[in-house]
Amino acid sequence: MHRDYYSQMYRQTQTGFTIIELMIVVAIAAILALFAMPSMQDTVLNQRVRKSVSDMHLSLLFARSEAIKRNATINLVRGGATWADGWTVQSGATVLRTNDALSSVTVACDTNANGVADACPATISFTRTGRPSSMIDFWSYVNGNDKVIMRCVGVSLSGRPTVVVDADNNTANGCN
Repeated sequence: MHRDYYSQMYRQTQTGFTIIELMIVVAIAAILALFAMPSMQDTVLNQRVRKSVSDMHLSLLFARSEAIKRNATINLVRGGATWADGWTVQSGATVLRTNDALSSVTVACDTNANGVADACPATISFTRTGRPSSMIDFWSYVNGNDKVIMRCVGVSLSGRPTVVVDADNNTANGCN
């Protein structure tokens, strides 16, 4: 009985990891995290572009439907110098919906549907028939990062917004 007691105590002290083993596992995990960090940043930026396009698409749909429902002109008004600074949907002076500024996302416009960025209008108006004041494409992308896919929201003269994903990864010619 005396001998079994000591062998059982010896087995109990041998369980677990040594500090060296733990340090090796932590070092390997840190190295793997360093390799994963750049692709994780691109994933986050891709999600920001997707969210910005989704928010713009929903705001355009909302403005169009409110114009038809209220039988009045509804305006989409940018919140600052660019559309990336946020925007509001307004009926006259009444704010119906607000979107915050976009983080790390650049928004450009193509008002001529020619694949060339030009000046973005400060306001897009939808008439009571649901038609916009002009045709426009919004380009959302991350400036200087070709790993993040550009996405576009276009509004035709019928007023129906559509989302397009860029195929050639060239932010100079819009989504094609």
